[in-house]
Amino acid sequence: MKLPTQRSVQRQMTVIFVTVACMFACSPPMPGSHDFRTAFPIKVQDKTFTIKARFVQSDDEANLEDTKQLQEFVREFHRRATSRMLLTTARDLDKSISDTLITVTKKHLHILGMRANDLVIRPSLTSSMKGAPEVILSFRGALAEVPVCGDWSGETGFNPTNMPSKNYGCAYQRNIGLMVSDPDDLRHVSGHGTIDSQRLEQVIKNYREGTATGAEWTSGQTSSGSSTTSTQ
Repeated sequence: MKLPTQRSVQRQMTVIFVTVACMFACSPPMPGSHDFRTAFPIKVQDKTFTIKARFVQSDDEANLEDTKQLQEFVREFHRRATSRMLLTTARDLDKSISDTLITVTKKHLHILGMRANDLVIRPSLTSSMKGAPEVILSFRGALAEVPVCGDWSGETGFNPTNMPSKNYGCAYQRNIGLMVSDPDDLRHVSGHGTIDSQRLEQVIKNYREGTATGAEWTSGQTSSGSSTTSTQ
């Protein structure tokens, strides 16, 4: 019996290696999941949003140093708040100064559309700020954590199984999480308002009959938004 020569062994190993390489090269990419909401979930977490409204002294008055910061903070409150807004000052701040700063802050917040029942006033609550003239504003709100996409493993052009790719649905979930106005809506769906079905039916009927669907405008009437002529 002849023993296999070294050359024949090398040929067999080469054939085996080429066969295995072809099998892996022709195998389809790892499939994704049809249930992309489970594969790429949007996680909603509660977070405390906080800013420090600093003041500068000008003409014996305390004025906000950065009004734009307060505007953006109020916008975020209306967007994602799940609690009322807390206004507080440092413990080592003089009471008269603390009351003045909170009063000025409340006036600015009222101008920006904040209601009195949206605010909670707790002066001298935070730790020492070395007498810094500032008001700390905070509220609890929802924050959406979106999935990170970009798993391009496998050959997307070769898919004999017709299964979804690894990234299937990831971009959709990420965009929803980034665009949602109030992330808390992803946890608690807001209810729809009531619809006046009788009024809706009457408007459609008037429209089909070619009659006015709203109050008729008569000459001589002026709108509440029209400008008036002033005398000097």
